[in-house]
Amino acid sequence: MTKPTLDKVLRKPAVCEATGYGLTLVDDLTENDPDFPKPFKLSKKGRAIGWWESEIISYQQKRLAERDRELKSKQRPAKKAAAK
Repeated sequence: MTKPTLDKVLRKPAVCEATGYGLTLVDDLTENDPDFPKPFKLSKKGRAIGWWESEIISYQQKRLAERDRELKSKQRPAKKAAAK
């Protein structure tokens, strides 16, 4: 019987480390970027928040896919050698 895997909760410093973003940018993306994962409260009465690691990974994968599409669209087709 296999154990279910639990998603890891990342606190803000871990999100910054995983994404390479600073604290201020993570705050800005949280509020203004609909694609950036939204944090959740770790307890009903507390102020601590966290992000699901899987959502941060999905966000990064989406960004990589966007980058790859942009790079691919900017590549020019190879020129054929002139026939002699």
